[in-house]
Amino acid sequence: MIFRKYLFILLVFFLFLNPVKVLGNDKTSYIDIELLINNSNLGKQILKNLNDLKRKNLENLNKQESDLKKKNDEIAKVKNVISKEELEKKIKILKLEIKEFKNYKDKISLETNKFRNEEIENFFKKINPLIQKYMDENSIDIIIDKKNIFIARSEYDITQDILNLINKNF
Repeated sequence: MIFRKYLFILLVFFLFLNPVKVLGNDKTSYIDIELLINNSNLGKQILKNLNDLKRKNLENLNKQESDLKKKNDEIAKVKNVISKEELEKKIKILKLEIKEFKNYKDKISLETNKFRNEEIENFFKKINPLIQKYMDENSIDIIIDKKNIFIARSEYDITQDILNLINKNF
């Protein structure tokens, strides 16, 4: 019984006497980051550079893989003609080349991901001052990425405004 009285008093205190400001007055908006990257002039250039790098790397990897397949086929053709020691030597060399190819493939993948991350980071560094200025001019306190929102009114979507701002400045 005493516990209920204390609980009631505590509840009344927090509901009516709490001096903490409710954040309901803050202006919040959201933007679609993917749309900004895919449709802005700056983002399109980044995506083009990434696609060019991927295409170049893929061509290089496909060429190396084709060379390894040719070597494997050559070994298969001569395996009954050459000595067992010579065959084992060729297979050992081929396995080493395959291992080097896999390491090179992993290295290229890491470098491509690093380049992509750097480009995206540079994109945000360039557009951040524009967004900050837009926030100040429009009295916006918080901007959230659209993919992290369950539901919101479309009037809070400022993606098109930011996209126009980016395209105008870059």
